[in-house]
Amino acid sequence: MKKNSLNISSPFLAENIRKMLSEKSPFAIREAYSTCRTRLMFTQRGEDHPVFALTSPEPGDGKTISAINVAISFARAGKKTLLIDMDLRNSSIHRYFAEITAQSRSGLSECLAGLKNDVEPLPCAYENLYVLPAGFTPPNPAELLTSKKLHEVIDKLRGQFDYIFIDTPPVNLVSDAAMLADICTGYIIVARVAKTRTADLRKAINALKLVSGHVSGILLNDANGTGKHYSSHFDYRKSRYYYYNGYYENRHLGEVNSETDQATNLKLEDRQGQKSDAKEAEDKQK
Repeated sequence: MKKNSLNISSPFLAENIRKMLSEKSPFAIREAYSTCRTRLMFTQRGEDHPVFALTSPEPGDGKTISAINVAISFARAGKKTLLIDMDLRNSSIHRYFAEITAQSRSGLSECLAGLKNDVEPLPCAYENLYVLPAGFTPPNPAELLTSKKLHEVIDKLRGQFDYIFIDTPPVNLVSDAAMLADICTGYIIVARVAKTRTADLRKAINALKLVSGHVSGILLNDANGTGKHYSSHFDYRKSRYYYYNGYYENRHLGEVNSETDQATNLKLEDRQGQKSDAKEAEDKQK
């Protein structure tokens, strides 16, 4: 198995840690995530321990940092929260939590593969927030995600946490996210203004509905940005999402809310009969 790389001093880590929600974040960003948190609480469908999976149509939409910040927002509200990195092909959450990597390099994949008996969510610098890393990159992620063991792991974790958030690969590239339909309370689709195309967003929604997945809402990311920086520098065909064993390291990936500290407008809305925020943003630019 191939180890996930981590360079604590890398520009990727330094830049993206700055994007993590904290007391130093601009008020507008903190308030936007609070609004997102409140609306999510109304979409948990009566479940006491809901599990939400975050995905996106394509890479570069800000899926991972959005998952991290949503989880932080719930933890800051006093909810015991677990953040799971279930992107077994291209894990990156460990890069945001240096203290997690210092505690353990193993994670979910080792448990699903039977190399360890149980998962060990790790506490981090944020009170009430625990992180379950993806672990080493397995050669068979799809098989692990369809295993009975995954259901057992999630069922056990539900009883330990108030909320669970799962970071998954882009749904239009690989089917990993769709495999969690019978586990998740709902899906949150992350779309980036000026980057995510309406056709790709529609394709992502349909892919989840095809497996009877409940789409809780759309999280509109980088509402005050242009998105051009990310889309122009990324070619998903060169990433591990496409060529599984390919090298993946692109610091221009859109795994940040915005290229500057502009306030990010997050909108989480029910998809029933409503026009998507990504569509509205696209229409305004035409």
